[in-house]
Amino acid sequence: MAEATSVIISALIGAVCGGFVSILGSILIYKNSCKQIFADNVSKSRMNWIVEFRNEVGIIVATLRLLNKLYKNNKYDSTKENNNNDSDIYNKIFEAEKARTILLTRLNCDITKEGNEHNKAFSNLLSKINFMILDTTQNNNQQSTISSTQINNVENIENTIEQIIKYTKKILEFEWQRVKREAKGREQNV
Repeated sequence: MAEATSVIISALIGAVCGGFVSILGSILIYKNSCKQIFADNVSKSRMNWIVEFRNEVGIIVATLRLLNKLYKNNKYDSTKENNNNDSDIYNKIFEAEKARTILLTRLNCDITKEGNEHNKAFSNLLSKINFMILDTTQNNNQQSTISSTQINNVENIENTIEQIIKYTKKILEFEWQRVKREAKGREQNV
């Protein structure tokens, strides 16, 4: 009988240990799955953010280059009432202004946070571009903006495009590194 009791106690201890290990394993699997789901979702959201950011920058750069080319070839003058393809050009200007505004609202300019060092400078650059101003007047702060009539200054607009691309690369490089870290589960910083 002592042997039977010993077997029963061993079986109970084995069952309790097995149950504990099973519960512990389930908790660990659940915790790791939650981390992986979080990492997947955040990485997917960041990738969407990166793609949209690139598209918006592309719209701005393409419109700046188009307007620059039109002015250089004297095919567009904002002071004339009957420009060829006015509707198409104004639609492009509208889309570029919309993309610029979206970018400005996307950028976190809190430079105390890691990775935002270039956001503030990029935001300042974008703030100087205003596609909707069709004259060369200065605003109330006496700061000139790059408006569609100032685009005939080829050096200025090409410099602006280079700066846009430079800041875009720096911002996206940091975001891409963050996506890779999050995908590996090393960072869960939203």
